[in-house]
Amino acid sequence: MLALRQIEFSVGTKNILDVDAIDLSHSTMGALLGPNGAGKSTLLKAVSGDINANGSILIHGRALSDWPALERAKHVGVLPQQSQLTFPFSAEEVVALGLTPLTLNQAEAKVAIRSVMQETDCERFANRPFPSLSGGERQRVQLARVLLQLSQAQTTPLLLLDEPTSAQDLGQQHQILALARELAHRRGFAVLAVLHDLNQVLQYCDQCFVMSQGKRVASGTPADVLTEQMIEQHWHHRVERLTLNSGQLAVI
Repeated sequence: MLALRQIEFSVGTKNILDVDAIDLSHSTMGALLGPNGAGKSTLLKAVSGDINANGSILIHGRALSDWPALERAKHVGVLPQQSQLTFPFSAEEVVALGLTPLTLNQAEAKVAIRSVMQETDCERFANRPFPSLSGGERQRVQLARVLLQLSQAQTTPLLLLDEPTSAQDLGQQHQILALARELAHRRGFAVLAVLHDLNQVLQYCDQCFVMSQGKRVASGTPADVLTEQMIEQHWHHRVERLTLNSGQLAVI
């Protein structure tokens, strides 16, 4: 569904990205991992088209640059780390910004907005001014906007999440990751998320891609990739892997 080949990006003389290959299938939740400065968020920006990187970015076998803007908006959604929106829109009005590529009448739009706000647990503050919300509440509102934007995708959509749990409390972190996994497994989404909590990656993700100094250094299932040696090498922290009573792998 998503195929990246020889992705390169530089700022001045500094190479930020030099990624040989990454492939992500539909119905799959993938994680981009690595220490700070590894290039994870930059790679997400390249995939979304926010920066012009060299190389091949294919979505459904079609170059990213060949997708018309409205069609791409229906099939590629991005949840950034932070929202820069400062206008006093209500939370519901921010979600409604996701209607832009859609063809819905007013009644259909209202139902669709409420549906995604329920799904992301932000309907209860629909009428509050967006700037007054906490960081976690803003994140969930923006996720609802992105899900609305992708709601009329004609084929498997690609959902890009840049640290989607960074502003959430523990319960909300798991709710958002469970929703992302459900979107992949039950609705066929391809989800690529920048994550830092390796235990959450082991619990929720099907694939992971480890980056270091702008390169992909490992990929595969989290259970295969996140070995004690791999974690110590790239995160410089010694861990122990164990199996919980539930059968879930964890690192401590």
